[in-house]
Amino acid sequence: MEEKTILVVEDEFIVAADIKVRLARFGYRTTNDSCATGEQALELSERLRPDLVMMDIHLAGEMDGITAAREVRRRFRIPVVFLTAYSEDGTLQRAKSAEPFGYILKPFDDRELRVVIEMAFYKHQSEEALRRSEESYRMLFETVPQGVVYQNLDGYITAANPAAERILGLTLEQMRDRTSLDPRWHTLHEDGSVFPGDRHPSMVAFETGQPVRNVVMGVFNPALEQYVWIDVSAVPLFRDGKRVEVYTCFEDITERKRAESELNRYHLHLEELVATRTAELAAALDAAEAANRAKSLFLANMSHELRTPLNAILGFSALMQQDSGLTGRDREHLDIINRSGAHLLGLINDILDIAKIEAGRVQMERAPFDLGALFREVTDLMHGRATEKGLQLLLECAPEAPRFVRGDATKLRQVLVNLLGNAIKFTVKGGVTLRLGVGPETVGTRLLIEVEDSGPGIAPEDQTRIFEPFVQASPAGQQGTGLGLAITRQFVELMGGRIGVTSQLGRGSCFWIDLPMEPVEPAAVAELEALGDQGEHEVLGLEPGQPNWRILIVEDQPENNLLLSRLLEDAGFQVCTAANGLEGIDRFQQWRPHFIWMDRRMPVMDGLEATRRIRALPGGEAVKIVVLTASVFAEQRGEMLAAGMDDILHKPFQPREIFACLGRHLDLRYLRRERAATCVAAVEQTLDRAALAALPDELRRALADAVVALGIERIDALIEQIGKRDAALGQALRRRADNFDFGSIEEALRSGV
Repeated sequence: MEEKTILVVEDEFIVAADIKVRLARFGYRTTNDSCATGEQALELSERLRPDLVMMDIHLAGEMDGITAAREVRRRFRIPVVFLTAYSEDGTLQRAKSAEPFGYILKPFDDRELRVVIEMAFYKHQSEEALRRSEESYRMLFETVPQGVVYQNLDGYITAANPAAERILGLTLEQMRDRTSLDPRWHTLHEDGSVFPGDRHPSMVAFETGQPVRNVVMGVFNPALEQYVWIDVSAVPLFRDGKRVEVYTCFEDITERKRAESELNRYHLHLEELVATRTAELAAALDAAEAANRAKSLFLANMSHELRTPLNAILGFSALMQQDSGLTGRDREHLDIINRSGAHLLGLINDILDIAKIEAGRVQMERAPFDLGALFREVTDLMHGRATEKGLQLLLECAPEAPRFVRGDATKLRQVLVNLLGNAIKFTVKGGVTLRLGVGPETVGTRLLIEVEDSGPGIAPEDQTRIFEPFVQASPAGQQGTGLGLAITRQFVELMGGRIGVTSQLGRGSCFWIDLPMEPVEPAAVAELEALGDQGEHEVLGLEPGQPNWRILIVEDQPENNLLLSRLLEDAGFQVCTAANGLEGIDRFQQWRPHFIWMDRRMPVMDGLEATRRIRALPGGEAVKIVVLTASVFAEQRGEMLAAGMDDILHKPFQPREIFACLGRHLDLRYLRRERAATCVAAVEQTLDRAALAALPDELRRALADAVVALGIERIDALIEQIGKRDAALGQALRRRADNFDFGSIEEALRSGV
């Protein structure tokens, strides 16, 4: 506890010394200065600021103890205890005016002295705490932004803070003669009706003895000459269990009410605006849906109109290539037709794929497939292109890579073809490597796929742009739509994977894919292994000892009809044809085929309606019906299967797909020829740069300009001129031009000059 200081004011030296000794014994500190007069008491109180003054009432000099005590209390608020040997009433009554904190009558003992001093300190501390509390309350009362008023038992206002005066527009003196019942308040309800005075929160609180909270009312402010809105709460105050006054607090909510009014107006306007915009959006949605339907119809028509003739081109060229009587030049022409058709089909597929992606109409398949066979098939497919450019194409498969997985084999195949095609197209020398590995996933299977080349590399600023539609970072002279990598990224992401590229200019690029795949159950593995063993052999025809299988072809395009008929007849099937769905129904009833190839889009009656009607005829449930369609929309699959189709085959088709589908549905046995093993290491076959350098400068420059400008007719004419000079060089240039590999021609021309 802090040691307190006491100033002793006593004109008798011995008494003063005795008091100081006793105080020291009690643990108090006294001043060293002697103090025997009232004037000295004031001077020492101002200088020393003691915690307590013990003042003799009768002091020598002009200022007695009572007068000195009054000044000490008034000036310094120091508590005073009187010392006196007189107890007459007159002296004591006069001493009270100084508001002393106690009296000690001489003579006194230690106990009396100690009790009076401690009581004086306690009373002083209590008064100081009360004073500070009152000061805090007064400050709060005067500075709080809410209005506060007190009303007595008669309802009159006895106190009001500055905020109340501002909000109500009246001074306290102007309010004193008013109760809550006074009509001069002009109070209103929120709906504008008069607010009765007897329902004022202060009146209700006083009558009921219960608090009333958050009552909103309007009151007229004469200073502003307008109404203000206040949120009022009133609380009754009690003393000795009796109501003595009411405390009322109110907040000015005029701005809030104005904002609410504005908000309500905005809300009504917003509702009208939302209704208008909703109608506009509905109209826009209808227009968008109509446009989407028109786009879908256009894509379906384009798919059918472009794929149908391509089916004939690719199919017949493939059949003619099997003719052993073809001369070398005729076979070369057929190769050009086949490659050009395949190139055109790839461009069509790219455009249709990107359109489907933009329309959100791409669907993922989840079916088991042979992953190893898919990688070998893609490598074999791209082997010819690599060989013609003198590149080495390698396939590296990790031993732990699964053979069978469940996923979308078609889209994975397209991703690999796109990446390998780009790598081969932009690589002039060296090679391309396709790698298959497995990620460290503990659940499921994650494939790690890489396509690495030794090409020119990709600039850092182009490595993110190349995955955008219609963006190319290739050297001048390369052809393409700029859609391949955009489609590739979309397919990889739709399959739940990621794709990226690392590249360094002049040292090549490496495209990587991280792709999740589901494992395949044992039963599906056995079935895929059986199909894989058959797929390794080319179909020569039907094995002997089987029924005479009757196949009906319902197709409105004569060339496609002829192509499929030739393919099946050569394999030993009996074939009948019809040009539309109605004829197909008639042929079915007359001929009773085992299997029907049904085109989807035909005049007179389409394939869906013809299938429904055949299924309703006697024997119609037993016949196998597979639709042949050029449609690329997966959502139409459900519609076709619901019509009664057993399966779906897309145009343009490959012979192996036709035979595989027939074998699957009719349980056929084929005579097959085993395919020759494919070597993935290409034979070096590059353009003879010395032969190019030997050409006339004018001819070389003309060919270089034509390649950069992609003038196809000009390139053909110039290659023909070169062929007359150097047949081997002309043939090598022709192969590259037929494969649209103008980049290697340009590179060879630059290197040979």
